[in-house]
Amino acid sequence: MNQCLNDRLVMSISFPETWSTTSKISHLQRRVLIYSIAYYEYSESFVSDAMYDAISKQLVQMQREFPEEATQSTYWYAMKDFEGSTGFDLVGKLTNKDREWLGKLTQFIVKLGG
Repeated sequence: MNQCLNDRLVMSISFPETWSTTSKISHLQRRVLIYSIAYYEYSESFVSDAMYDAISKQLVQMQREFPEEATQSTYWYAMKDFEGSTGFDLVGKLTNKDREWLGKLTQFIVKLGG
């Protein structure tokens, strides 16, 4: 997908009405983690800095606005201290199982070309 088009699609991200707040937070966490794995472990960047910043800002805002739901999210244990600036240390906070799963997912996305 064209990088600019990809950026526009994600920067204006909206969620299905049926998704819970916890699901939305988990989705954003997963995106940040995948982008971090791609960048720091594979030297691949398939999102612009602006897109990463927008998603990170949305995630941080939602985690602050909905603290109870955030603690119920899939990756809260790794993302609870995330302030939105960088994801360099996030991968090391993952459990082995989550790291392996997200690593495989990232490899698949990288192979597709982002």
